[in-house]
Amino acid sequence: MTRLRYILLNGLIAIAAVLFVAITTLWIRSFFVSDGFGWTTPRADWSLTIGRGRLNLAWRESRQALSPSHYHSIMRPAQTIRTYGDIGRLGVYLDRRATFSGARRWSLVFPIWPALLLSGLLAFCGLFSPATRQWRKLKQRCIVCGYDLRQTPEKCPECGATPARKSAA
Repeated sequence: MTRLRYILLNGLIAIAAVLFVAITTLWIRSFFVSDGFGWTTPRADWSLTIGRGRLNLAWRESRQALSPSHYHSIMRPAQTIRTYGDIGRLGVYLDRRATFSGARRWSLVFPIWPALLLSGLLAFCGLFSPATRQWRKLKQRCIVCGYDLRQTPEKCPECGATPARKSAA
């Protein structure tokens, strides 16, 4: 059971690290280029716009049947996604007004940095968690760097750390 737990923990750490790298890349790119993605279903238009560190997810109902399609657009320089009101100062905005024809629509804007912070925190805490140290001890690895200590159990040749000895009590 503990082996499965460690495998799941390592998988979650790896996913968090990959998400951190992907979100960091997306966040940095958003300051140079705005990306727009759109999907049309028979009854609605969906769009996702990324620009200047913010993400905008929008939906608009259609009163008439639409043909399904999709698109991707790139705008240089990056466009600012505007927010309004008191909470808009934090980069968050929700708009749920109807269009002029009475069709429903909504738009949600939020900053990318909270997702970046959360994924980075999960990856960092996972790499240095007590469970990871315990797994390294069980597998005869250095608890500092993870180097295999089966050949040199008295000292880690990679980082110089000495593993704690079990007392002979």
